[in-house]
Amino acid sequence: MTHSLAWAFAVSGLKPQQVFAFQGLSSADVDYYDSATVRCTNGATMVLSGAATALIGHGTRVEIFGSKGTMVYEGGENISCAVRGDAPGMPNVEIHVPGGTGTAAGTQPIGQAGLWRFVERCRGVTGPDAQNSADGVVGLRVVQALEGIYASAKTGALFVVEGSEVDGADVLAAMPAEEGN
Repeated sequence: MTHSLAWAFAVSGLKPQQVFAFQGLSSADVDYYDSATVRCTNGATMVLSGAATALIGHGTRVEIFGSKGTMVYEGGENISCAVRGDAPGMPNVEIHVPGGTGTAAGTQPIGQAGLWRFVERCRGVTGPDAQNSADGVVGLRVVQALEGIYASAKTGALFVVEGSEVDGADVLAAMPAEEGN
């Protein structure tokens, strides 16, 4: 669910405010199946589902519904993303990558593009090919949502995200810089 959440928050810019979730656990208390509904601070609703034991090609699904349209992502062996714009000037877009092996700019498989960006960042490479698609703000939102998913699934109650009224960029900007940066 971590990568699906990172994708959803990076693409949409949304912030989680409330979370309700169910999980199916293995005998070792590992989550095999997850489903969650996330209400975001702007009123949009995000619906997520994932299964570690899913049929091939049906691993995760993320749906975002809001006043400007709908965005759907399905990942697994086959990657699919669709956007329907409800507001004037909003696009309708569909992308399908059978087998999940399409290429980004003809250079590397899409599934590995994020990994290569991460490796390049670790090596100190900068520029558009080394961009960090999931920065600290996205990481904060993922952790907030995951905390809500686990807490809600455990208690059966709606989880209110602490600090959801705070913009993650404000929190990160207030942190002291490391020496040498």
